[in-house]
Amino acid sequence: MAKSMSYNFKKVAVIIAGVFAQQFAEGTVVTSAPTAEKRTMTSGADGSVTFLEGNDPTGTVTLVFAQNSEMNALLQELYYQDDVFSLSIVDNNTGGVKEHYVECKVQQLPERAHGAELNNREWVILVADYDKKAA
Repeated sequence: MAKSMSYNFKKVAVIIAGVFAQQFAEGTVVTSAPTAEKRTMTSGADGSVTFLEGNDPTGTVTLVFAQNSEMNALLQELYYQDDVFSLSIVDNNTGGVKEHYVECKVQQLPERAHGAELNNREWVILVADYDKKAA
């Protein structure tokens, strides 16, 4: 018999510069990805294959908050301070998988929309130390 599982976003913690993030938007609100592929390959005319190892350790983390979230003010302040900060993501749904980055900067200010409905602010965080083993 298949084992049932559940998922609860309340078991995910995002810590930005020592502050626990809150007031996220709806839907997928935390994504992370490397900037470049770790490995590629090429094959010669004779069919020989060579694996190429990449050396780009960078990546991005995208966070989406409701427009009335206090986190927008924090991220805007970090953007203008222009200093590196830390970012951690801990997912206790998956046995406590941790991502911890110590060299991060806000890429740019998010697009802003104002209207009768609650809008989102999407922040892209540049991560210099993305390609390291999760803690």
